[in-house]
Amino acid sequence: MSYFDVTGQMSWLGVSQIVVVLIALNSCVLLYLMACGRHGRRSYFRYVPAIGYNNIVLIFLVLIQMVVKPGADNLFYLLIVPLTLLALADFVFIVSRILSTRRLCVMSAQEFATHYFKLLKEEKMTDFFRLFHDDAEFIDPFALAPVRGIKAIEHFFQRLREQFDEIEISPVKVTGNSNTINTQWVARGVTKNGVPMSGLCGTNVMRRAHGRIHSVHIDFNLSELPPVQRVAIV
Repeated sequence: MSYFDVTGQMSWLGVSQIVVVLIALNSCVLLYLMACGRHGRRSYFRYVPAIGYNNIVLIFLVLIQMVVKPGADNLFYLLIVPLTLLALADFVFIVSRILSTRRLCVMSAQEFATHYFKLLKEEKMTDFFRLFHDDAEFIDPFALAPVRGIKAIEHFFQRLREQFDEIEISPVKVTGNSNTINTQWVARGVTKNGVPMSGLCGTNVMRRAHGRIHSVHIDFNLSELPPVQRVAIV
């Protein structure tokens, strides 16, 4: 028996073998992306679902080939058409990613700041963290030291949220340009101990590169902060 033979009577078996190889390659890519993501390259995770869906479709294709056992004359309908639709879906995904990045790039300072604080207010943290580069730096008096890397920034916001039952940060004034955004804000909330925080004012300076945040420098008066535990990120 020859492998990968798609011309003979057992063409369905050759096709299945080819698709299994594609599944194996996709799986290797998935493992690589997930390993990178776990080590702080969170942007790599954005491609995991798409590749995972590809694998699901390919697995179903193998199942169909093994059940139906089509001849070479039916391969077009049972293989080429599904793979073409899959490639089209991948193309749409890539285009949507490009357009999403482009939308971020062309946002004005006001638009980006509004989007930033809206995601934070609505606790859409997955979308919020996508605004950052993987190696972004976050400087906040609430942290004992600068927070570097998106993985550490995620941890910082988790620890910050643990200190408050309610917290809302609202932009008051936004200036700057598409690369450097200066925001004056006011924060209100209630700590886990029931201590209210009203009218804490501060500033947020964001620097962007290619549409995404490269650094954030927050400043406010620590003496106006309610009794909370400052965050140490290792």
